[in-house]
Amino acid sequence: MPAAELVACCDLQPALATSTARHFGAERSYTDLAEMLAREQLDAAMVVGLPAMHEECARACLEAGLHTMTEKPIARSLTEALALAGLARSKGLITQVGHNMRYAPLVQKVRQIMAGPEFGDLLYLESRYHMEGPGWVTPSPAGWGFDTDPEGWFYLIAQGVHAIDLAREVGGEIASVHTTVGRTGRAERFAMVVSVVFASGACGAITMTGASANWSTRLEVVGDGAATLRLTDLNHLVYEPNGPDASYPHEYGVPSEVWSTPTRDDSSKRAGYLGEMEAFVVAVRDGTPTRPSFDDACQAMRVVVAIIESAQTGAIVAVPHDPSL
Repeated sequence: MPAAELVACCDLQPALATSTARHFGAERSYTDLAEMLAREQLDAAMVVGLPAMHEECARACLEAGLHTMTEKPIARSLTEALALAGLARSKGLITQVGHNMRYAPLVQKVRQIMAGPEFGDLLYLESRYHMEGPGWVTPSPAGWGFDTDPEGWFYLIAQGVHAIDLAREVGGEIASVHTTVGRTGRAERFAMVVSVVFASGACGAITMTGASANWSTRLEVVGDGAATLRLTDLNHLVYEPNGPDASYPHEYGVPSEVWSTPTRDDSSKRAGYLGEMEAFVVAVRDGTPTRPSFDDACQAMRVVVAIIESAQTGAIVAVPHDPSL
């Protein structure tokens, strides 16, 4: 990224600190964060590690006056996340969370088409995220710090939040949720359907499982312009616009436009990892906000809290939202 200069890397393990700095071209490496913050003249920091480390190290970077990006989740709990977001706001610092799927090129293409008059306003959205784990009550790995949280919290914060964040990015704020969890009693395997109502009045579903054979994701949106978009695994997008040929049946098939990423593409770009880092660098350089911010991460956690409450009670649960943010 030409707009950024990687000055220093820090890791508790000296060999990793050195090899990371060498691999990415950093001038210096450290094994103590406080020392790095004291000795270097930095503009921003990226924090990647275990969730407990995200909160601790991000707080240190914010207190040092650095714009800060972390991997998700930014903290282990909503309380910790709210405190971190409040600290960033009080210091006027730019923050970003690593929800990479927002920056996948074909997700950006979906947003571009949805913004056009032909698509119209969103009526329906489905966000699907399937993984081979973790389970509904699987203990978190050592150092993650989720062991005392309610059932489903670890899965939703570690994996399911991808589907939740993408639904919020494309569909807008979620106003309420109704959760159904499917479990057969076989080990930790489960599936989940979350019926959602967006603040705009659109409806949809977020479907998730920790029992899939492989990773897969799908985003489908329908607009009141009678147009449909379907994005599969971030690399294959089908757009069915409304037009003179748009109806059923057709002898020659359904008219559509299709985009697919190249077979030998750069997966870091296709999945949005490069895009999210570039967005953070540009925001720091230009002094402009970027998304998803720490405040966005807090709102995603509020959705997670509501999903779990609905799973426990069977009720429709409203998702609180701070209108000042």
